[in-house]
Amino acid sequence: LSRLLAEETENHRAQQLATNYNEVSQSMYQQKALTMDEQLKYQFSEPVGQYLAQYQEINERIRERKKRCHEMDKLTTESNKLRAKSESGNPMTESRLSSVRESYEDIN
Repeated sequence: LSRLLAEETENHRAQQLATNYNEVSQSMYQQKALTMDEQLKYQFSEPVGQYLAQYQEINERIRERKKRCHEMDKLTTESNKLRAKSESGNPMTESRLSSVRESYEDIN
C-alpha cells in the first residue's frame, strides 16, 4: 500500500513537473515570439515602409511635373496663336507663360 502511494505521489509530482514545464516553455515561447516580431518589425517592416514611402513622394513629384509641363505647353500654344494674330502678342499671356516656365524649371 505504501509502495502504491509512493508511486502515485511520484506520478503526481511528474505530472506537476510536466505541467509546470509546459507553462514555462509556453511563456518563454510567447516572449521569444514577441521578441522576434519586434525584431522583424525593426529590421524589415520599418525599412521597407520607409523605402516604399520614397516612391510615393517621387510619384507625387512626377505628377506635379507633368501637370506643370501640360500647363506650360498649353500656354505656349496659346501664346503662339496670339502672336500669329498680332505681331506683339499678348503681354499677359507672355508673363503667365514665363512664370509657368520658371515653375516648371524649378521642379526639374
